[in-house]
Amino acid sequence: SWRNALRATVDCGQLVNNEFDHRIHGWLTNPDTNQSEFIKSLHVRAKALKTPSRQARRDGSRRTCRVDRAVCSLTHISQECELSHGRRVARHDKIVRKLAATLKRNWHVETEPRIPHGRTHLKPDIIAMNKTETVVLDPIITGDNVDLRERAAQKVLKYNIEDVWNFAKERRRMVGLPETEAFSVIGVPITYRGDLLASTRLQLHRIGISTTYLMKITLGLVTDGWFLWRGWSENSRA
Repeated sequence: SWRNALRATVDCGQLVNNEFDHRIHGWLTNPDTNQSEFIKSLHVRAKALKTPSRQARRDGSRRTCRVDRAVCSLTHISQECELSHGRRVARHDKIVRKLAATLKRNWHVETEPRIPHGRTHLKPDIIAMNKTETVVLDPIITGDNVDLRERAAQKVLKYNIEDVWNFAKERRRMVGLPETEAFSVIGVPITYRGDLLASTRLQLHRIGISTTYLMKITLGLVTDGWFLWRGWSENSRA
């Protein structure tokens, strides 16, 4: 089948996963999708951008990164290379801002609070509070060959602890919200190619983040991946 053929390819096999949510890729068939964003994002989704490792498959040229000598795939550029670090941070922060912006319509939202934890601090990306519950959200942009369930569970393990509960309770008192024992953590792992677990989409939908909005977020994320690749390409030639 076409699905099995895609799974067998070097560049697109990672896109075939029954646990991924396919609704957030509605931009692929939406006639209102910006043409420039569509083309850039399709190149990232398909790993069709020129990288040393991809070029080496064609002509046997050097496949390692000029900066750190690692195999220089699009995943390396998007997730690991020192040259793209600043753009990766900006890409993550943009996701946080967008999630916080839509939550603020119905929740009291705080971003990156410093929560005392032993001799150090924890800093989840978002704490959202309403009259009945508190939710911690912590998005992470991952490579395309990782277990997203495991990454989400790691976030829950990290922040579903007493220090964070107590901090949230104190913040609720300070902003005038009633006490509640309803507390949850949502890890939000998204691959740099825009894939998200269906279970994560449902968790976000429950707290008011629509599938349409998530589609816009992931389209922006994948488009940003194209600009990240272009910036790396220009800097690596310098």
